[in-house]
Order: sequence, then C-alpha cells, then structure tokens
Amino acid sequence: MLKRSHPVIFSLLLPFSLLYGLAVYLRNLLFDWGWLPSRQFTIPLICIGNLTVGGTGKTPHAEYLIRLLKEEFKLAYLSRGYNRKTKGFRIAESETSADEIGDEPLQIKTKFSDILVAVCERRVKGIQEILKIQPETDVILLDDAFQHRYVRADMNILLMDYNHPWDKEFLLPAGNLREQVSGKDRANIFVVSKSPENLKPIEKRLIMKSIVPRPYQTCFFSLIKYGKPERVFPNGDSLPTLETLKEKRFKVLLVTGIANPELFREYLEKNGLDVVPMTYRDHYSFNDDDLVDIYRKLESFDYQNKLVITTEKDAMRFKKFANIAGELKNALYYIPVEVEFLNSEAKNFNHQIVNYVRSSKRNHLFYSKQNQVST
Repeated sequence: MLKRSHPVIFSLLLPFSLLYGLAVYLRNLLFDWGWLPSRQFTIPLICIGNLTVGGTGKTPHAEYLIRLLKEEFKLAYLSRGYNRKTKGFRIAESETSADEIGDEPLQIKTKFSDILVAVCERRVKGIQEILKIQPETDVILLDDAFQHRYVRADMNILLMDYNHPWDKEFLLPAGNLREQVSGKDRANIFVVSKSPENLKPIEKRLIMKSIVPRPYQTCFFSLIKYGKPERVFPNGDSLPTLETLKEKRFKVLLVTGIANPELFREYLEKNGLDVVPMTYRDHYSFNDDDLVDIYRKLESFDYQNKLVITTEKDAMRFKKFANIAGELKNALYYIPVEVEFLNSEAKNFNHQIVNYVRSSKRNHLFYSKQNQVST
C-alpha cells in the first residue's frame, strides 16, 4: 500500500481519495434511493466481486462455481472483458484471442469450452443478449460486477484477500479500495481468499471480527492450490514437476502481469526454485519488444537449465505469439491454480449456492410461463 512505502505520495493523493470517496458514496445513495436504475432479472444471477482493485482471485473462484454448477444447470459467464481491444457484446469462440475478449474470459473459455462465455461492458445488455442466444440458460455468473449496480444480483459473493484486509486499506487513488468498506453490506457471502492452509482459529476469529458479517451474511475461507507446470504452447513432451526442476537446479524467470504476484513468487521459492522476477502491471498486454526483453533476460542466466514460468492468466496473453522463436516458445510454462475451502466449509458453501440457483430457477421458470400465458 502506498502509505507504507511512499508516505509523501500517499499524503498528496489522500485529498483525491476523499473526493473520490464522496463521489462513490453519492452514487451508491442514488442507487439505494432508486434515482439511478438497477435492473433485476428473474433468472438467477451470481455476482463475484471485491472491494479492492484486483488480486483477490475472482477467476479461480468463478471456475470453482462453474465446476459446481455446470453438471446440473445450463450456465453462462459474463464479464466486462477488462483491457480488451474491442467494444460491445461479444461471444467467446474457440479461436478468440485475449485482445478480443480479455484474458480472464479467455481462460474460462479455454477450460470450459462447453459453456457460453460472453463479454459486455453494459451488463444489462449482456444478460439480455445471452438470453436471446441461449434462452434455456439457468444461471449467469457475473464477473467483477459488484460495483456495476445497474444490475441487481440476488447472490453477491465478495472476495477479500487474507493478506490485504479491508480495514487496512484506503480509497483510490491513495489506496486500493474501490468504495467504502460499508459497501460490503450488499454482499450475501464473504470469501476470505488466499488464506494460509494452517490458519489458526484465533486468526480466523480476528478476520471475522474485522469483517463484522450481518445476520444475513455468511463467511468462508479459501486457499490457492497450485497445479503442475503446463506448457503455454503444448508440444506433446512430458511435463516436469516442481520437484524435478528443483533437483535439476533450474533457474526460473518469473514473468507476471497480475495485481499481486508476491504469493506466486513465494510459492516457487518455498519449493526450492531460484526465482528472478520480471514484473509488469496487471492485465498487461505483452508485445514483441517484451518478448525480446524476456528472451534476453533468460539468455543472461549462466545456467544450463532455465525456463520461464508465468501465471495462468498471463499465459492467455502469450498465446497470440504462436510464431515466436522455438527456444523461448519451448521454455515458456504456466502453473494452473484452483481454490479449495478450508476444513469442511466447502460443503456449506456448495449447499448455499446450489440451493439459491435451484430456488431462483423455479421462480424464473414460473415467471417465464406467466409471460407466455399473458402474451
């Protein structure tokens, strides 16, 4: 956070945070009073969001929900498509690029090719278009839409990074908060993401005390689970494990364009790898010059065994460089991630989500039939 590392800059930005906070507060009041329109749909909508700017793990949590729901329900995923180079409503196809729909929707489509993935900065229009294309849709997952109040979701899941609690943050631009912490009252479920696996009960209670859930809100704790290294450009070769990389004394160039890469770097170092970070801003769109810089950095390592590791999200943005030089292409890996809930919390979380979709689906079907009768 800027206050700790750049106190002078923080002091200069604080007045702008106060003005930003006033504007956000007034905007939320206008929605609360009904002076700004908030559209409600009969179809179940699950919004996954956060109060801070990036880095809480929305995408792996969205993937968890997709795995949970897709066998029983016909679902769709709708995102704004942050940092894409297109506008308006677009459907993800098998050959769609990150430039067209954004890295996170592309990651979802790559993993779940059988579900409808769409992007639209206007979520109301996006939902309407999805229902035209796929009228049998049972539930829509709204990515990063907690502050997009033109749509009213009946199930809001709010994520908080365990390492960056809300009560330690400030509003933009001095801090990372998108809105006042009081905005959490609109949520139904809190998920404290990136929690340590050995979280102690007293630490859990302290986090719960800082969140102060309302009687209608439930709170869960999740952690990140890293998979085996995968090639960004598969060639059929066998894949190494982190243990193999450690035994063969690989030097790793860690290339990241995400909000909080520290946890990923610490994970690799804890597994005994010699890591050199090469950090870009969140959602950075890599170009040819960046590839040259990455290759030169990799070549500068005085090691026989060396490779590039990146995140799963960054891998989506590298895929457009299918014609890069073979040496760099073969050295480029990513590590997939999933989320797990601590202890036995997954059962209660799953039950709450599935019950919401089932009951809301019944209401949706009832209203759809009523509309058919009336027309």
